[in-house]
Amino acid sequence: MVIFRCTQKLAKKFKLPLEKDCPETSTNILGDWYFNYFIFARKYYLLGVSEKSLLPVIIPAKEIKDFPARLGGELNKILEFLGIEKQKIDEETSAMQKIRFAATKSKIVLGCQNDSIRLLPYILDDNPHSSLLEISLTLGRTPFRSINYSNPLEITRECLS
Repeated sequence: MVIFRCTQKLAKKFKLPLEKDCPETSTNILGDWYFNYFIFARKYYLLGVSEKSLLPVIIPAKEIKDFPARLGGELNKILEFLGIEKQKIDEETSAMQKIRFAATKSKIVLGCQNDSIRLLPYILDDNPHSSLLEISLTLGRTPFRSINYSNPLEITRECLS
């Protein structure tokens, strides 16, 4: 089971019902996922960030009801790129079959997510024809103080190895 912690802005925009006080924790290795949305070139996108590694995953915000399945597909691609063994990838993505929506709770993760959203226009302007996978990987190379100036790709590899 995985908890998707959505910002109030996202929940209001896409009418997602959030549990206020979710006492459980996610059973997957990468922990809860924090979500917010951003707009680029008049299109809506979701940015998901893993609580434990700050790994970013970007998906289109269309058809909001099936975004958990689409997140699993994009996460699968990123983990394959990182060279994570297939069994670990399957375990991580299969944990996303059962989800709960809850309010955010970590200001550190939200701050890193907001920093990523502020970086996105520069990345997208420099690479307008990049795939969402390439953009997620570019963001994943950004070091964050909260993870000792490592980058999310390195931390994700460590978590899943």
